[in-house]
Amino acid sequence: MGLYDGTMFIPINFSFHREKGKNKKLKFGLKPKHFKKKFNKKRDKNTAGYTRKKELDISKIKAVTNMINDAIKNGIKADYVITDSWFTCWELIKTCLENNINYIGMFSKIKTKLLFHFATLHFINEALD
Repeated sequence: MGLYDGTMFIPINFSFHREKGKNKKLKFGLKPKHFKKKFNKKRDKNTAGYTRKKELDISKIKAVTNMINDAIKNGIKADYVITDSWFTCWELIKTCLENNINYIGMFSKIKTKLLFHFATLHFINEALD
């Protein structure tokens, strides 16, 4: 996540993610011998490393909504949030609306046209033929 003012891009936050995958024999896509060899460290609960490790298993949507809320709490002001279609969902739009931020994104997994009026929180849904 970053802030772009038309001239420069300032990185603000990031997150790492991992997924267990569909194959139950391969934890996180690793063979058992590789999984045992992976780096492992106990982290103090009061460190940033501990917080980042906890973020590994939350959903990417939850992570981005947390980042938006954290940025606002830290005094960063934005007029727009722009994402690709993978991130567009009602939870992210709701987070932007609650923080008075315009959202630009495209729904990719629904077969409807949507017209969403942010000022009045109404939307019109037209089914596509």
